[in-house]
Amino acid sequence: MITRGSFCFWCDVVTPHWLYTLSELGGFLDVEVNVIASTLDQLDERRAMGWHATEALPNLSIRQRSRALEMEAITRGGIHLVTNPFNNTAHRRLVKCLRDRNIHYGLQNSMPGLIAKPLGRFIRRLLYRRFFGRDLLRAEYILCHGEMTRSYLRNIGIPVEKLYAGGYFVPSGGAAVAVGGGGHPVKVVYLGQFIKRKAVDRFAHAIAGSGYAQGKVSVDFAGVGPLKEKLVRSVDARYGRVLPPVPYERVIQFLAGYDILVLPSLADEWGVVINEAIHAGCAVVTTEGCGAADLVLGAGCGAVVVDAKQCAEVLVAAVNQPGLVSRWKDAAMRLSSRLTPKEGARYLAEIVTKKRSALAPPPWGTQQ
Repeated sequence: MITRGSFCFWCDVVTPHWLYTLSELGGFLDVEVNVIASTLDQLDERRAMGWHATEALPNLSIRQRSRALEMEAITRGGIHLVTNPFNNTAHRRLVKCLRDRNIHYGLQNSMPGLIAKPLGRFIRRLLYRRFFGRDLLRAEYILCHGEMTRSYLRNIGIPVEKLYAGGYFVPSGGAAVAVGGGGHPVKVVYLGQFIKRKAVDRFAHAIAGSGYAQGKVSVDFAGVGPLKEKLVRSVDARYGRVLPPVPYERVIQFLAGYDILVLPSLADEWGVVINEAIHAGCAVVTTEGCGAADLVLGAGCGAVVVDAKQCAEVLVAAVNQPGLVSRWKDAAMRLSSRLTPKEGARYLAEIVTKKRSALAPPPWGTQQ
């Protein structure tokens, strides 16, 4: 049963990383946290990859959405956070009901980098404020995954005092990893899905074409997806390997064996593997289409570039600068303690209770 002293988190699919932060949030606010998802199918799939620990987290109730549950939650009031509300008809209906009943709500918005393309900018500029402006303006706060989202909403007239930098917070997996790096070969890894949006094939082509597979850098690719066979054929064993996916509970330990994570995505709402790399003491090279690029820029723990080709170019340049990789890795370890679920819950609790200004920096560093 949903009580008046509750926090309702509405989402399409449960993202397990959120669950750790929401569990901590229940303790900070002393409320029941209801995670209400349109589907639980993908959560079950993710549990098969090592997410079983989320079943035992305190303060959480995870349920599949229904119209009856939705009406119960609205009737009870409480605190509501709705994720990506304008991508889903049910979420738009929910926000309208909350707005019409004067029930406070917050929004979590993320905009993959593909909207930055000319057609995406054109559509958003003409239509977004017109269709969703009332709902955006009525929100108590908006968590913006990535500075691109925050800048866009500010540019279409949403008051800056409503726009908070948002992101994922991931368990660190225990003690900090010892920092090394700077020798040869510099060990680089891509970890994620082998799909077009991640541009992993473009990066593999660029790094092979750089002529730089000569003992100074090694590049491995860990994951699974439609591009796997293409990668198997194109990755030269002299400088890298194509590896199977890594179970969740082993990701940070796995990344600790590398110097640099590369994430060359065309678009990533966040790119949570960047958080995991930082906990592992791993530097990061990624694209500006990733929301988590904000972490890298704010902490100076790597480089943010335009595309997969530039990811390859910056790796070539980095290994020729003595001490640069080690400095990036040192910066990652300094940032790690600010990216835990407890810090994320503290941040969200201060936003919900209006104890934090949107102009104040987020836990990971400076506000842009």
